[in-house]
Amino acid sequence: MKVIEHDRKWVCNDCGSEKLMEKAWVFINHEISINENLYVKYDDEAGEEYWCDDCNDEAMPIPFEDYKEKEDEE
Repeated sequence: MKVIEHDRKWVCNDCGSEKLMEKAWVFINHEISINENLYVKYDDEAGEEYWCDDCNDEAMPIPFEDYKEKEDEE
């Protein structure tokens, strides 16, 4: 599936990337493979720690619309 700009929900506050990760607790013994994709059972978030893979640093996710407004103001 191709991602287009208006499909993005959360982006990095600094660079606008959608390559964000959230630290989470995952059950390591509850996994399933469907169509060669591995899925794990997710329990809960591990706090409010986010990472931007493009910035290679901690990040704060914001809605794409807010990032676009911020970018337009600059």
